[in-house]
Amino acid sequence: EISVLKAVESNIHMRNMVFTSVYESFFQTSLNALALISKEGNILEVNRATCNMFGYTEAELKTFYIHNLIDTSEPAFSGFMQEYPANNGAIKEVLTGIRKNGERFPIQITSVLIKDPDGEDISSVSGIDMSDQILREQKLTHLLEQTQRLHQQEEDSRILLENVLDSITDGFFIIDRNWTILFINKTVENILRKDERELIGKNLWDEFPELAVLKQHVDYQTLVGKNKSIRFREFFPLYKIWADVSVYPSEKNISVYFKDVTEVRKLRIQEKLGREVLEMNARPDSVLEETLEFYLKQIQKRAAVLHGQYGN
Repeated sequence: EISVLKAVESNIHMRNMVFTSVYESFFQTSLNALALISKEGNILEVNRATCNMFGYTEAELKTFYIHNLIDTSEPAFSGFMQEYPANNGAIKEVLTGIRKNGERFPIQITSVLIKDPDGEDISSVSGIDMSDQILREQKLTHLLEQTQRLHQQEEDSRILLENVLDSITDGFFIIDRNWTILFINKTVENILRKDERELIGKNLWDEFPELAVLKQHVDYQTLVGKNKSIRFREFFPLYKIWADVSVYPSEKNISVYFKDVTEVRKLRIQEKLGREVLEMNARPDSVLEETLEFYLKQIQKRAAVLHGQYGN
């Protein structure tokens, strides 16, 4: 029985030695800073990562109290100390560490309460230098803020541009290369008698088949085939207007600008007719009846021109 007892004791001793060896190896080779702290705050043991993190030797650190390595003036430390007894020593917090050279850095402290061989309470503390992580988070936050500012600037620019385009008295709209309507201003809404919300995302030719006359325009292939801007004057019967149309293609979209020139055209026709009548009256052989007949016929003809029944 004695021999069995000795064998058991030897086995336990061997296991303890193995466990102690494994623990010491883990303690010293851990990439995290590890330390054992007495309940009074004395540093009892530290690993190599702790020495590297704070810049002290192991012997120097064993003469310190934990508060020599931590900024105790910050609120986070006060909160840490208040929660420590309430959580039986199990706590995690980001505090400010102080290196030997005076540099301050964020350190995540994790503490748990364990027993030493004499049964006394000590704290097993691990520390992780959070400098790189916090720097990455700060960079990410800065990047997100920059992105938000850029998006806000783009949105402000878009709103400003839409307000400017809505304020001009001439028509303006934008379509993509598939003739999908992307934007129309208020003037276009009024002329086409439709709200922008009804048209955005719709196909131009499907919504306004009466505009298909533009496809037959002599310059249409210049626009779609050669990707060059075109300008022309056209009569739109449904809307009873003559318009000067300018079309500007870009890589993705097509911008269309048109100006209602019906009144200008009417005024020029009237001015031209007036000059012709004056010239007839000024001739020595002019006859009033012939001049009047010419005037009436020209009124009818030029009214037909204004309504698109004849060419430009």
